[in-house]
Amino acid sequence: MKNKKEVVAANDSQILHWISQLNGIQDLDTEVKNIKTEIKRIKKEAKSREKKDKIEKLYDKLISLQYQKDYFCMIMNNSRDYDKASVSALNAASADIKKSNQKLQLRD
Repeated sequence: MKNKKEVVAANDSQILHWISQLNGIQDLDTEVKNIKTEIKRIKKEAKSREKKDKIEKLYDKLISLQYQKDYFCMIMNNSRDYDKASVSALNAASADIKKSNQKLQLRD
C-alpha cells in the first residue's frame, strides 16, 4: 500500500468472505477485533522495547487482514486512468520477468 490515494474501500461482500475463507480466515471481524483489543491492552502496560515490537507486529497483522491483496478493483473515469493502469501493468510485468531471470541465473 505505497499509495493510499489509490486504495479503494470495498464494502463487506460475499466475495470478500470467500477470499478470507480461502486464506484460512473463518471470522475476519472477530480476529480484527481481538487484535485491536490486544493492542489496547498492551498499550496500557508499562512501556518497553519488547512491547513496542509486539504492538508493531500486531499492527502489521491487522493491516494484512484488512487489506485484501487477492481482490482487485479498478475505477477508470477517463482515458488517462486507462493509460496509467496500462503503464503500471507493463512495469509490474517487466519487474516480474527481471526477478524470474535473476532467479534462473542464481540457479545456474
